[in-house]
Amino acid sequence: MNFPGSTGYSQKYENELIGNGGVVDVEAVKSVVSYYDSQGFKIKIYGESYGAYIAICLSQFINFSIARIVSVSGFTNLFYMYLCSDSRNLIEKYFSDYRKFSPEKNLAMKELLPIRFLHGSEDKTCPIAQINYFVKKYEGMHLTVLDGFSHYEVDIKKEKIRNKRIVRLLK
Repeated sequence: MNFPGSTGYSQKYENELIGNGGVVDVEAVKSVVSYYDSQGFKIKIYGESYGAYIAICLSQFINFSIARIVSVSGFTNLFYMYLCSDSRNLIEKYFSDYRKFSPEKNLAMKELLPIRFLHGSEDKTCPIAQINYFVKKYEGMHLTVLDGFSHYEVDIKKEKIRNKRIVRLLK
């Protein structure tokens, strides 16, 4: 799915996310999931980086028939991202209150759908420490660490390995 603000949309749609990250985009994806759920489809959600953040946010909707959620290089704590990643400017731009829209905070004390995380050990954009914490905090979470992978891995050999793991995680 290409939600408003993602790379498949125009600048106008990207601008909708400024100060509204975690609202406009999550609602857009939620409405599509809701439609397919009402039609009886088996739903699998996969996201990378910001798309993984959206997928993680959707884990709270346990009433949907979501069979699998996979997060690749995602993030769970916007405040941690603000303090500890190289994405501080993006967090400030797209999230009016980065404390308010952190899945870790919003999902606290809620039953969550299981999430399968695939994350690089050398990711400086979305540091793995927040994922480790999230996986330990919630039941049913699973983390596969890709040793030596950064956020923007481009090595073809490693990309093939990563793609095989993603296919396995979606099964």
